[in-house]
Amino acid sequence: MTTSARAVSRVIRSVALREGEDMPVRRAFAAHGNVFVDPFLMLDHFGPLEVGADSKGFPPHPHKGFETVTYMLSGQIEHRDSTGGHAVIGPGDVQWMTAGAGIVHSETPPEDFKKAGGTVEGLQLWVNLPRAEKSTPAGYQILRAGELGRGEDGVRGVRAIVVAGEALGAKGPARTRSPMTVAVLEMDAEATLSLDPGEQANAAVYVASGSLAAGRRRHHVRAGETAVFEAGPGPIALAACEPVLALYMAGVPLNEPVVARGPFVMSTEEEIRQAMQAYQAGNFP
Repeated sequence: MTTSARAVSRVIRSVALREGEDMPVRRAFAAHGNVFVDPFLMLDHFGPLEVGADSKGFPPHPHKGFETVTYMLSGQIEHRDSTGGHAVIGPGDVQWMTAGAGIVHSETPPEDFKKAGGTVEGLQLWVNLPRAEKSTPAGYQILRAGELGRGEDGVRGVRAIVVAGEALGAKGPARTRSPMTVAVLEMDAEATLSLDPGEQANAAVYVASGSLAAGRRRHHVRAGETAVFEAGPGPIALAACEPVLALYMAGVPLNEPVVARGPFVMSTEEEIRQAMQAYQAGNFP
């Protein structure tokens, strides 16, 4: 017996913000407003920003209790952190940073890129850590574009760039602390796609550009919107109305309390208070 495609339970419209010193952001969803897709806490689509000599990006700031996944669509960002980590990531590269017990980092346009000029744009996803791992040591994985999994259905006009988990027969290299798939989808106009997140997994698709029909009732999802699918068995179905670039997120929910305050995500208000005190006292790495 064939299981029918999941329905879309809601469509979330992004909110325009300015973050850091000068970065335009479309915030797709955020646990800070209790709008998230467990285990995914927040998604920001940052840029496009035309970089010049005065561009600053995201100066040093703290995080604790979760992980960030940054996928670069264009331009370059230079990462530096309090554990000594340093890397420049460019188009197609991924940085998977574990804030864990606490980290201070910056994400700014490199000096040579600022001199040359160009456009910075990317996606940053926040992933929750299980409560038992929120004090794990901070660190990060740098995954270059050539290391990512690549799946393709040439007949249907669909391509997947897989950061973690599996999609279109390709596996992503990222190490995760709970079962999940994170993949960038490229769909030609009129392309169709069916993906099975797994019966236990929550699933959502953020449309970065273009528009598509999602779910068995074919909800129209536009650029800057996130389709969240109902829980339970069955694949998710997508049909591109025009060329589409999207982020596919599927993960087994942690089903744990979430308290998000600024750059900290913990399980209780008391843990948030302790995180703030630790940072203010200079006790982050």
